[in-house]
Amino acid sequence: MNHKSSQYRGTAVPYLKKVVPEISKWDTEIIKEYMPPESLKGTSEERVSKIVESLSRLGDLKKFEEPNFAGETIIASSGIEKKIVAYEIDAEYEKGDAVITIGLIDRGHSFQINNFNINSPVLSE
Repeated sequence: MNHKSSQYRGTAVPYLKKVVPEISKWDTEIIKEYMPPESLKGTSEERVSKIVESLSRLGDLKKFEEPNFAGETIIASSGIEKKIVAYEIDAEYEKGDAVITIGLIDRGHSFQINNFNINSPVLSE
């Protein structure tokens, strides 16, 4: 696991440090820019907007910790394999703490967000 983690330290971690503040602006258009169409397939614009609206209750991003490597998975869909690299990130938002779990598609020379989840007590209120 440590070997895999170090493999992405110089590429995925800087990408995440750029992306987390961007997706935390709670703008659906910005979020969609970082996700490939196949990740959004089957999710309506209305559903994406509702999810982002719900997440926006966290308020502005204040700070976040160094991303922690959580694993690597190969997913096959329609005969195409893609490597997903997962990270967990502790974050502090205006309204409270959260844990961001984010899966990145490893494109070899770049990354895209496959999926992300934000867990926070603020979101269950």
